[in-house]
Amino acid sequence: MVPYYFNLAAVPSAGGIVFEDASGHLSKADASGVISPLFAGSNGADAGPVKTRNLTYLTLGTWLASLSDGSVGAINGENTFIAASQRPVAGGSQKQDSKPPIPRTVNYLPSYIENTTTSNVTTSNYPCVMDATILNPNRDYSTCTFAKPTDNIHETAQTYRTRNTATVRNFHGDIDNKAWDALAFIGHSVIVEPSGPSSEFSIGIEFFYPNNPGTTPGDQSSWDVTYQQLPHTLTPECLPPNNLTCPNYPNGVQNKLLNFEKDASTVTGLRNGPGQPWNYGNSAVTLAGPPQYPGPDHKPLLLVNKISQQVKILFFGACGLQPQLTQAGEVPVFLQMWDINDARYGTPETRPRAIIVPDATSVLGFDPNFTDLVYASGMWRTILKDLVVGKMTVQQAVNDANNTVTPTWPGQPKFTVLGNPATRLVK
Repeated sequence: MVPYYFNLAAVPSAGGIVFEDASGHLSKADASGVISPLFAGSNGADAGPVKTRNLTYLTLGTWLASLSDGSVGAINGENTFIAASQRPVAGGSQKQDSKPPIPRTVNYLPSYIENTTTSNVTTSNYPCVMDATILNPNRDYSTCTFAKPTDNIHETAQTYRTRNTATVRNFHGDIDNKAWDALAFIGHSVIVEPSGPSSEFSIGIEFFYPNNPGTTPGDQSSWDVTYQQLPHTLTPECLPPNNLTCPNYPNGVQNKLLNFEKDASTVTGLRNGPGQPWNYGNSAVTLAGPPQYPGPDHKPLLLVNKISQQVKILFFGACGLQPQLTQAGEVPVFLQMWDINDARYGTPETRPRAIIVPDATSVLGFDPNFTDLVYASGMWRTILKDLVVGKMTVQQAVNDANNTVTPTWPGQPKFTVLGNPATRLVK
């Protein structure tokens, strides 16, 4: 075979190449390999040869070229959209560096994840702990006491919403944002306990709410009030190790927690009638609204049926999400909040979507209300590293974390994957 020599001039965004052959003709080959002249005459034939150097696309079919006599010429041809790189990668890196796109994740930690004053991992240092595990291109590592990863190849652009930025309003915006590949929530559940620990189940999760009335954008005054007929005030949170107990209430209260719940009237497929194990009613704060109660209408913000999330992978480190009372074919209340199918519930998930939650059934006699949040953060750290560095599927990553992290936390549950177990962050 005789070799064919040519000079690469440009790469169109639709695929293919623009090139100059050995005879000086400028041509373009489309993504299927079909070659046509770049500068065609009135009869459609090649108007070349055009001997050029440093051919550069300007705009609207106009090319600038350094001609053989040293002058610069403008040549008109077919309008062409040129890629940002001559070595483009599907999806494209945000830095246009010919690398695959960097996964983007957002982490929600509304509460203190530590329940002791000596914990090595806290809500405060969680971002630095995560970024010491996988390189974050957005991180100023001089602000962390943890060393920058030595692996400069694998990256994850992580964003952290901790404490007063971990609000339900921000969550609504992030969960509907196609820019995120994964979202992690590590915090507290809204728990219903009809008859002891084995009956506990989650009907939602809790977000940060400030102590001071009216400081949440859009609120006229505090939602932390007692509601008529359904007495309810927001859960107080204190510094560790007291956390949610707040023994000197109201002294020492750092903030409140605002409920985000599954609408009880939309639950399906569960033993949910009077006296049944899944029977529950929503918290008064989620049902309230003007003019009787302060703030805008709470329901659209705090009460949901099903969320059509845009992220591929959801991780929830919280209590009671996959409770012990679940029977075959039953989709727990919390999982009914998300637009994810699962083969165990009759409909396999074919889209690249998955949700990771603690499995209370994995520990005999486990109280599902005692999932340790520091443990959950360690699980997510390992899972995310496996997804990015190991390029594992979500099921492989969770299996690895269950085999390596869970044994170091006696009494804590394994995590389970619902949805499409073959979902990946990177390939």
